[in-house]
Amino acid sequence: MQFVWDRPEVSLALSGMGSKQMIDENCASADASGINALSDDDRKVLKEIVGIYTKRIRVPCASCMYCMQCPSGVNIPQNFAILNNVSLQASAKQNSSQRFYTYLIKRGYKKMAGSKYELARNPGNGNALVCTKCGRCMERCPQARKITTELEKVHEVLGKGKRIDDVFTLLSTIDEK
Repeated sequence: MQFVWDRPEVSLALSGMGSKQMIDENCASADASGINALSDDDRKVLKEIVGIYTKRIRVPCASCMYCMQCPSGVNIPQNFAILNNVSLQASAKQNSSQRFYTYLIKRGYKKMAGSKYELARNPGNGNALVCTKCGRCMERCPQARKITTELEKVHEVLGKGKRIDDVFTLLSTIDEK
């Protein structure tokens, strides 16, 4: 939020809050903020983090949820989040605890519903395999992403075990919408 409040072009910031504690924290943070409140060092660190992060993200979904409710029951933002977390983990040399974390992330995909039968028990939490390519999500996506194509790729990696680099191109080299 400090980054948002630091921007002179921002006149209003909306923050999701679910408790009084969150309201109090956001108000305290807003009181301590303002245009040009971030130091040059803060901006430098933020720029470096953004660079590292965007180089490893394969599907730049903002998780805005406009694509939801999927008529097929696919949890679109969660599928993309799992894939992006796998990609972020894969970007570093992994020790055994990092490999275990990557395994847990992939396991999250496998726990999602992968059939109509499983969706009946776990509605709205389908993995990419249950996508019927109806295109409703793409009509709603403010980023104009080719969601159905991206979901196919997600399943290639998380469902069929293909290497992420064989299926997805890094965004630093191509930003396909």
